[in-house]
Amino acid sequence: MEAFLAPPSIQFLQLSPDGQKLALVTSHDFHEIAVIIDLATMRPEPAVTFDDATPIRMWWKGNNHLLFLVRDFHHNAFFRSFDLQTRKVNFLFAFNSRRARVVDPLRADPAHMIVSMGTKTGFDLRRLNVITGKSTVLEENPGYIHRWLVNRNSEAVAGFGLLGEEWFMLSRPALGSPWHKTSLGGGRLPDFMPAAVHDDQRRILGVDFTTSDTARVVVRDPTTGADDLVFHSPETDSFNLLAWGDDPNRVRVIAYEADRLRYQYLDKDERLVAEIDAALPGTINDLLSASADESRLLIASRQEHEPMRYWLLDRSARKLTPLGSGQAGVKNSDLTPGKRFSFLNRDGIRLTGVIHIPRDRPLPLPAVVYTRRGINVRSDTGFNPYIQLITSRGFAVVQVNQRGVDGFGRSFAAAGEAALDTLMADDIADGVAHAGAEGWIDPAKVAIYGRDLGGILAVYALTRNEARFAAWVNVNTPMNRGAFRPEDLALDHAEQSARWLGVTQESKLRAYSWNLDPAALLSRVKVPSFHFYDSVFLVEREGGKVERTLKQSGAPFEFEKGLPPKDKGTSVEMIARKRHQEEVRAFGGIMEFLERHLE
Repeated sequence: MEAFLAPPSIQFLQLSPDGQKLALVTSHDFHEIAVIIDLATMRPEPAVTFDDATPIRMWWKGNNHLLFLVRDFHHNAFFRSFDLQTRKVNFLFAFNSRRARVVDPLRADPAHMIVSMGTKTGFDLRRLNVITGKSTVLEENPGYIHRWLVNRNSEAVAGFGLLGEEWFMLSRPALGSPWHKTSLGGGRLPDFMPAAVHDDQRRILGVDFTTSDTARVVVRDPTTGADDLVFHSPETDSFNLLAWGDDPNRVRVIAYEADRLRYQYLDKDERLVAEIDAALPGTINDLLSASADESRLLIASRQEHEPMRYWLLDRSARKLTPLGSGQAGVKNSDLTPGKRFSFLNRDGIRLTGVIHIPRDRPLPLPAVVYTRRGINVRSDTGFNPYIQLITSRGFAVVQVNQRGVDGFGRSFAAAGEAALDTLMADDIADGVAHAGAEGWIDPAKVAIYGRDLGGILAVYALTRNEARFAAWVNVNTPMNRGAFRPEDLALDHAEQSARWLGVTQESKLRAYSWNLDPAALLSRVKVPSFHFYDSVFLVEREGGKVERTLKQSGAPFEFEKGLPPKDKGTSVEMIARKRHQEEVRAFGGIMEFLERHLE
């Protein structure tokens, strides 16, 4: 169990621009340490130990400097740097990572990066000195711009924003020219969502939401508004545009899911992709980092049911070197691939889902229905430690893509609008019925598992379809009225940075979210339940009411409480260790609970 829930063994892997060194962060006994590996000797050397903060981003700044963005357990963010020549760690200034975004890390410049920083009505584009904390304005926010797009010279080519109920884009033919404003519609989604500056440094690569029900990737000429189609999948949305490698402003891959996760690469990368896939056949391969000349590549590979593995590919020497796994303690023999399925729900709508069936176990099996933490997130067959942990104990795990989830077009997303407590909940139950009819699971031995916002969906699925479930597991579900934001209920491809401004068009969702009162349903719960809230704050705000109501209803339940209040003298290492111990304890209890009530 501890291996499934352990922190990543290695993360944030990055090649230096000259390709001679590799930096990564490793976790050892809950101490996070930045390590530099000389690729000529493959000898690792510790660089920075993070005792009082957790690294959340890392960049090479030239070949002899590393820059880290770290966060302490009070959620304050800071920059730190490491000079490879002097071996000195510099403690830099605080950085409001909730109100700022790194636009271009400027790998070749040890002292600066391009960032967008929040104002009262949007974001300025600034050149930030990461040593002094001082910045200069490159583009002043003209009003309600919340994302800037820059070219290879870090010059602003376009801005994207929302004013009232109108999405818009600013563009200009040349640096210094006046900005031209183009309306992008007034719906919840823009008609066109810009993603990056195209390789021609003039047009804008982005996602078109108006021409078809599923999203299309296009290149738009901002002067004429003309679009050239790059890629479109009629069955699923193609809105995951990936900046493959070290350049965050260059989209090189379009990711989409049909029968499985698939990648559509842009034309000029065909040779590069062919070399990577020849070196690592049969896996999903991501380019994480590259030397400036792309002679050395850092690749993350995975199969759909295996944790991430890391490799160094030397293209000139035609040599592939394994670097390790993100979940080193998990054995592949313990993992189970997911199987996609489809079915008609009670309203005659075709839905899909994923089921993980333990190996070498006779069917039908006791099962756990797993609702994802975000109600608009579709299921996938990728590595999920919680699903794999449950499956390793002999339970089938069922996920259902209820109406409202992303990835299947705008109509499907809209079909779940303001229906978390009705249609979406019934879709979950219908997926369980289908899995039982197929003979995969025992319909009399099904538990539902819900966490965070997905836990609310689980409560409604349970209480509206009592005959489908024999037990309930609740982890950190916000039960009280108004305990979550209306923006969390937006079911389509919401522009996240708009939420940073507190901008929302969701007056309808405000009223709907306020009327949701999951705690009022607790008295209707008749099946055994297990509840875990992982902090004293959540116990006091949510868990206390859960515990009191279930005691009054008489339904059998178990309740686990989390960590004590944070101590300012406690190290990040101690917090991480305690959290891991609490999670292992809680999930040990969950597994015992499931075994008692489903076996």
